[in-house]
Order: sequence, then C-alpha cells, then structure tokens
Amino acid sequence: SLGIGWTGSFGTYKNFNKGYNNILFSNDELISNSLTNNSNVSNWNTNTVMANIQQTLGKREHLLSLDFEYMHANYKADQELVSDFQKTPHQNSFLSHRKNKTPSLTKLYVGKIDYLHHLSDNQRLELGWKSSAMNADNNAINDTLATEGWVNDRSTSNHFLYQEDIHAAYGNYHLEVNGWNVTAGVRMESTNSLGNQLTSNVVNERKYTNWFPSASVSKKINDMHSLQLSYSKRINRPDYEDLNPFRYYVDAFVFYEGNPLLQPELANSFELNYSFGKN
Repeated sequence: SLGIGWTGSFGTYKNFNKGYNNILFSNDELISNSLTNNSNVSNWNTNTVMANIQQTLGKREHLLSLDFEYMHANYKADQELVSDFQKTPHQNSFLSHRKNKTPSLTKLYVGKIDYLHHLSDNQRLELGWKSSAMNADNNAINDTLATEGWVNDRSTSNHFLYQEDIHAAYGNYHLEVNGWNVTAGVRMESTNSLGNQLTSNVVNERKYTNWFPSASVSKKINDMHSLQLSYSKRINRPDYEDLNPFRYYVDAFVFYEGNPLLQPELANSFELNYSFGKN
C-alpha cells in the first residue's frame, strides 16, 4: 500500500500591550520609573509532506514499512518597543525606542524503516531504523533609535545556525503465553548537533550516543484482574526554541533568551499497574 499526505499551518498573530517598571531602593526610594509600549506582529507558514509504503511478506504476513517526512517552516516577527522613562531624583526623563526583526527558516527531513517478523503465533520481533536531519537558520536584528537614526545593536543582534542529525536503531521482542505478556527491547540513538552563532563567532558542537533499554511483563489473572510491571530509559531533548540564544525583550529591563549549551535530560522510568474490572 502507498499513502501520501500533506499538512499545513499558516497565520498572523498580533499583540499590543503596555507595561510599567518601577525600580526602588530597599527603603522604597524610587530609582527609575518607565512605561513601555510593546507591539509584536508575527507570521508563520509551515508545510509538511509525508509518504508511507507498506508491504506484507510471506505466509505469516510479515510487515515491512517505509516512511518519509519533510517539513518546511517559515517564521518572521517584527517587534517595536517604546519606553518612556520619567524623571526621578536618580534619572533624567528620556525616551528609548527599539525594534527587532527575527526571520527564521527551519527544514526537517525524517526517514524510517520498520520490519515486523512473526516468529510464531505468539512471538514476534520488531526491528527498525530512523534518521532525522534538521537545519534552522535564525536571525535576530535589533536596532536602537539614536539621534542620527536607527543604529544596529550588535550586542543583542545575532545570526544563529543550528543543525541536528539523529540516527536511531531499535529491536523489540514480544511473547504471549498462558496469560503472560512479555516485551523486551533496546534502542540506540546517535546525535550530532552543531550550533553556530555567526555574529559572535561562537560554535557549539555536540556528539553523543545513548542506549535505551525497555522491558515489560504483564499477567492477566482473570477477567477482572491484571498486573503490569515495566521499565524504560528515556531522553528528553531541549526544544529548538530553548537552544536559540536570541533575546526577546518584554520591556527595557525584562527579556528572555535560550541557551545553546542546554543538555538533554535522561530518565529511568519504573511503572507498576494494577487493573480491576472488565474491558
């Protein structure tokens, strides 16, 4: 069988808000007082194409499956910050005007192959391979309004390129006999990532390989009672947005940014389940 699909997402988001900032000494004496108008208009256009091929083999109808996916995501945002600083005993009144453009382009390629082999009526073996390649081009252009006009702020502007390749292989064995259901498997993942901050000339390269075993045993005691015990090792990688070192300003004092040095999180999960009642 052959299947082909497409999904798409596009739109525009507009946000306009105001924020007050008061900075005080410990004795409540006012240091700085400002009002910031924050306007943000963002546009996104994401398209994903998918293809799947499945073929049964032999008398036991072993199953071979091939999948491919390609995603193309285009995003851009225009932000403008106008902060009006009021006169205080420690600060003269002035106006701060900033604007920020963040165009980004992300491409993701995913391919995988899975094979299901029926060893007998109550045993089966699953084998597979999956590879993915992601390329992201993110640019943050921050400008400040000065007397002579708009001036690029190189201290907060950044052009960040990120590439991540993940290759994974897995094998699972399943056995069903006398009310017992046993599953055991292992998955190997090899990850290569490269983050390049072109503006600041900072390169972060990372290569690592992890093994993820898993096992599960369940017993159907009768029609009303069943038990299951399982273990798995898992990985949770940072989102691409969390790795992006761009600064997004909420006002003149508050901003958030990603960290390209974030490490993946590894977890060992144990579960014990008891079920009561008919399905």
